[in-house]
Parts: sequence; C-alpha cells; structure tokens
Amino acid sequence: SFLTLGDLDQAELFATQALDINESTPGASEILGIVFQNKSDPNKAIEHYQRELKINSQACNSLLNLGLLLLAKGQPAAALESLTKVAAIAPSEQSSLLLAQTHQRLGQFKEAIIEYKKQNINQSTDKLIPFNLGLCLLETGSNYDAIEAFQIATRQDKSFIAAWVNIGTALSNEGRHQEALQAAQTALEIDPNNPDAHMNLGGIYKDLGQLDHALASTLKSLELKPDNPTAHMNLGGLYKDLGQLDHALASTLKSLELKPDKPNALMNLGGIYKGLSQLDHALASTLKSLELKPDNPTAHMNLGGIYKDLGQLDHALASTLKSLELKPDNPTALMNLGGIYKDLGQLDQALACTLKS
Repeated sequence: SFLTLGDLDQAELFATQALDINESTPGASEILGIVFQNKSDPNKAIEHYQRELKINSQACNSLLNLGLLLLAKGQPAAALESLTKVAAIAPSEQSSLLLAQTHQRLGQFKEAIIEYKKQNINQSTDKLIPFNLGLCLLETGSNYDAIEAFQIATRQDKSFIAAWVNIGTALSNEGRHQEALQAAQTALEIDPNNPDAHMNLGGIYKDLGQLDHALASTLKSLELKPDNPTAHMNLGGLYKDLGQLDHALASTLKSLELKPDKPNALMNLGGIYKGLSQLDHALASTLKSLELKPDNPTAHMNLGGIYKDLGQLDHALASTLKSLELKPDNPTALMNLGGIYKDLGQLDQALACTLKS
C-alpha cells in the first residue's frame, strides 16, 4: 500500500520487516526491488529481484524489471534470459519492446524485427520504435522496408536527423542516389553541423562518382567529429579511389586504432596493402577481416586476388568460388575467376566466366 502511495521509505521498512519474519515471503523482495529501482540504485534493485525469483521463478514484474535493468547496465545476454521468460509467461507490448531492444543490442536483427513488428508502429508515439526497426531492417538488407520505417519516424518528428540520414543510406543501397542526396541534404538543412549527415553525404557523392565532393564532405564530418572510425575508414576508401595510397593507409590505420575489430576496415586495409604490393600484410588483414565476418563475399573475392598475386592459384580459385557462392552474380568476381582459370590453363572455363561477367 505504501508503494502504491509512492512512500518508498515506508514501503522499504515494511517489506524489510516482512523478510525479517520470513525470508521467503512472496512479493517482499519484489517490493524492495521496485523501491531501489525508483531510488536510482539499480544494483540493489537487481539483487532484490533476483532474490524474489529464487522464491517465485514466475514473478512477472521481477523478470521484466530485472531485464530492463540488466539491459541498461549493458548486460544484454543476461537481460535476454529474463525477458524471454516473462514474454513466455505474460506477453505484453512492454516485454516485446524490451526483447526487441535486447536482440538489437546483441546484433540479432532478424529476431529484433519480429519483436518490433509486434508493436503498432504506425500508431506509436515513440519515434525511436520505428527508427530502431528501420536500423534492424537496414542491417538485414531490407532497404525498402527500412525506408518506410524511417519515414514513419520522420512523420512523428520532421527534424529527426538520424532518420533522414538513414533514409539516405537505404536509398543509396538501392542505387537511388539522387533521392539519397535529397535526404542527406534535408538532414543538413535541419543541422548544418551534423557529422553523421556530412559522412553520409560523402558516401552518396562517392556512389555518384563525384570524388572531390565526397572527399570534402568526409573531411568536414571528421572536422566536426574527429574520432569517428567509420568516417576515417570512408576517407581511406576515398583516398584509395583517388590513387593516394599513403593517405589511404594512414586513414584506414587510424580507423582501426579507434575500432580495432571492424571487418570492413580490415578488408579495406588488405586492398590498400595489395595496391602497395605488400602482399603479406594484405593477406593477414583480409584473413583477419574474414575471421570477424566469414560470409563477406567482397572479402573472399579480394582474398582470391591476393592469392593470385602470390601465385597460389588453388587458394585463389577456392576463395573466388566462395565469393560467388555468397554472391553469384558479381561481375568482378566472375572476371577474376576467368583470369584464374586462364592462369590454370583451363581456357574453356575462363572464356565462360569472362563472357558471363
């Protein structure tokens, strides 16, 4: 009753007395969990929720609040266990939303999408729900659905810059570069000094072949946010395309200094080392990239090119075939495969691959 009235001190007093009489009193530890949660003491709250669950493993409020607190403390794996249980016992919009956020934090984007779609996205008053759904859809390559989700978010808040930036990314992924350019420019009209919008604009200019504009936008992004590993990686890619391999190497190494285990940056580093004829470094970087992201068709294709330059044609063939298994209609990989077959003396196969390319 005191908890309902908002008198946390009295609620704590009586719940503690109940546990002094009988340490297995159902609900008393849950009350203390709620008290300490409201007093902004998450560690004590977690401790009491866990005690409640030892008494009653199906205490829904304890499971839900425990999951919420563990997620806030950056322990998504532990949160997932608690939230999965409560969703099975007493499914609700709140448990589903927390599950979605937990799956997203763990990189389990397909599972997160399922949970987000249980929400009434169009009627939601929280713009972050369609926005986060959009991010998960973007990660799974569902660009059209992602655009729709981000647009719902922008209808709720026309000045939602991150949504406009990601609309630009999704449109660019679909090759709709002029529309992507408009979305990026909309974001910059709202906030001319947004580093992510400038970085996004740089990527779109690169796709449009306007490398000087791409370079200027990416440098502006880094002027505003110097320690962004993705922007440094993008800058390295631009310098590589401009033939400035020393600058490309420096930018990509800076990206990896800021975020060492970024597979795309490692893949790019391998390509730069290959361009500099440092094949051992190129091989090591590309293999490291594939350790982190084994199903990357571009990295397998690049690996095939490195093995070819090293004269290891059997390895080159295997890597290039793996790339085409993952992405069958890649013309560059088919052309490379034709070159490998040619070097192996298998001219009929070389001709077939090159013609298909």
